[in-house]
Amino acid sequence: FGSDTIVHIHTWWNLVSVVSCFVAIIYKVPVVLSPRGTLSNYSFGNKNRFLKYLIYTLSKPLLKRCHFHVTSENERLSTTNLFCPKSITVISNLVSLPNSPPATAVPKPMEEVFRILFFSRVERKKGLDLLFRALKTIDWNYTLTIAGGGEDNYLKELKELTEELSISQNILWIGQQPPEKKFNIMANHDLLTLPSYDENFANVIIESLASGTPVLITENVGLSNYVQENELGWVCKFDEDDLKTSLVEALENGEKRNQIREIAPEKIRKDFADSTLSDQYIKLYRDILNNV
Repeated sequence: FGSDTIVHIHTWWNLVSVVSCFVAIIYKVPVVLSPRGTLSNYSFGNKNRFLKYLIYTLSKPLLKRCHFHVTSENERLSTTNLFCPKSITVISNLVSLPNSPPATAVPKPMEEVFRILFFSRVERKKGLDLLFRALKTIDWNYTLTIAGGGEDNYLKELKELTEELSISQNILWIGQQPPEKKFNIMANHDLLTLPSYDENFANVIIESLASGTPVLITENVGLSNYVQENELGWVCKFDEDDLKTSLVEALENGEKRNQIREIAPEKIRKDFADSTLSDQYIKLYRDILNNV
């Protein structure tokens, strides 16, 4: 290890991460840890809970000696609620954006079909069951396109739920999509929704806005503050009734959707430019080395 060395660890809950952190600290090398959502209340309560609490208890002295990089204010709060790291810095994820905004579709009048999109891996924390229940009582024409793969058993469970709620005729399951189609799919929908239980950042929100498509997300999504502060969509509680209210507001407020389509692509390219974020990462590393 040289005097200008930093070890940057991405994620936790595995032996490689913990041992790497331990070795670096033994050799007095600064450690930056990007937990990527692994140190959240949802993560602790989801899968292998006993093992996670055991690892956390044993590794807490290591974690306190790390410099934390988190991707959102939500993730910063989740971390500081657990312990106080050596330092903590919020820097957004680097996100691949289209070279130019795709040709965006103009929102349709209310009497026509309102096109909603879910574009992510299909898993329990994404809140699709909540979205389905919120859509059950909607009395206007809509389609919900679900772009993303998942475990067969869970996909079957969700499809059975749509049958039970009598909304299966409105759901389009298009599966995993290649990256080159992503932005055009987003641009050709009226709204992207991500009603997650927990998300430390959610790249898909940035990708959707770069395509000009407004978003509807829960307050549990890391980018909820950014969306709210810049009026780039709707943020709701993780609650069926509040989600339904936000869906109706998004449908009825075509003027706001048009405004977002006009301003969002340029706003995203400015705020999430590779050069801007790279400078922030370099500054983080230099600040740490200068204070060793």
